[in-house]
Amino acid sequence: MNTRLMAVLVLVATASSSLDAHAAQTSRRDIRLGADVCRPALPVYDGKVRVKPLAIVNESSTRAFVTCAITGHEFRRTEAINIVFYSATPFAGRGIKCTLVSWDISGVAGLSEPVYQPGVSNTGLDLPNARLLWNSNGNGGNPYGVAAVSCELKPGTGIRFISHSYREEIGTL
Repeated sequence: MNTRLMAVLVLVATASSSLDAHAAQTSRRDIRLGADVCRPALPVYDGKVRVKPLAIVNESSTRAFVTCAITGHEFRRTEAINIVFYSATPFAGRGIKCTLVSWDISGVAGLSEPVYQPGVSNTGLDLPNARLLWNSNGNGGNPYGVAAVSCELKPGTGIRFISHSYREEIGTL
């Protein structure tokens, strides 16, 4: 092999290995409407839950369960997950119970054991919208991987949107 070609290959290999060590990351946020990512949890709830353009809503007189898929990353990059609820009357969105289920890819074994984190919505200053937030501080400082959430909707309540904040590699420094 000629020495000039060998020198170029060594230079390229050295440059690429040093660039990998300094990957740049940025924070991003993904927002999805409940009408897009949420569905009745069981067929028995199909007649109770209505998918509207801006929310998925329990229009029955009894509680109904919905499950929502959250866009995530299999290698734990999601730092926070936020749900904003809909309610037909002020304060009705307070006390909605949800469970976040998160898992990731763990080595050659495949999926990790799922982590279950229950939560209850509260009402902030922007009545009548209640919110529920999970963040990595409540997960032992660990970001979330792929996730889904299941919520028990009271009559007249629903899910407007789900957002998640995550870190993404954008290149090298």
